[in-house]
Amino acid sequence: GIYIGSSVSSIEKTIISNNISDSKGGGIWVGSDSNLDFSETLITDNFSDGFGGGVFISDHSFNAVVRNCRLTRNQTLGIGGGIAVDGPATVENCIFNYNYARVGGGGYGLIDGNVELLTNCTFYRNSASHNPNYSIISYGDLDIINCIVSRGSLVDRENNKFYSMNSTYSLVQEVTVCMGEGNLVADPLFIDPENSNFMLESGSPAINAGNPSNQYKDFYGSRNDMGAYGGP
Repeated sequence: GIYIGSSVSSIEKTIISNNISDSKGGGIWVGSDSNLDFSETLITDNFSDGFGGGVFISDHSFNAVVRNCRLTRNQTLGIGGGIAVDGPATVENCIFNYNYARVGGGGYGLIDGNVELLTNCTFYRNSASHNPNYSIISYGDLDIINCIVSRGSLVDRENNKFYSMNSTYSLVQEVTVCMGEGNLVADPLFIDPENSNFMLESGSPAINAGNPSNQYKDFYGSRNDMGAYGGP
């Protein structure tokens, strides 16, 4: 894969695939003294023995911005099949689908000691085998805003408390109850999720249901749509 160290870098419109790490970050490892901005990138079919099958963001990095990316079919024996975060990171408008993490957080994993936001992302059919936190796991302080979390017809009430405590204005199909301001439990009505089309049908309950604050409005000025295609 790619190791970023002691640099300011950007990756755009790239495919990062079929890499293996016997440590962390199968596709990308954002290391010490680094600032990485990557967007419109497909990160797929990568594997790591440690954290972050697709991406690992180190606690020694300055900042990483992950925006408008798709992380799919990545795997790890740790947490964060799609991405594992252990340092300052902005993750928004990304799609996580069919990722796997043995310990938990098939899509996204936040490591202890970190405070992060996860904004306008879509999670679909991510999985874990040793923890019921199938899509997202957090050992730090994580706020999930304007996101859609779905495992299709697979519902597990063990995650009710996690999403009720950590999410607002998000649609979570993975649970039976999701307390918290603005949260919904419903079918998001993706157009064709099995073929990676996560745009919303016209009748989707996630349309115009995100956080109503001006900072989250869609680019054409209406209220935020939940999921990866919403927001400014």
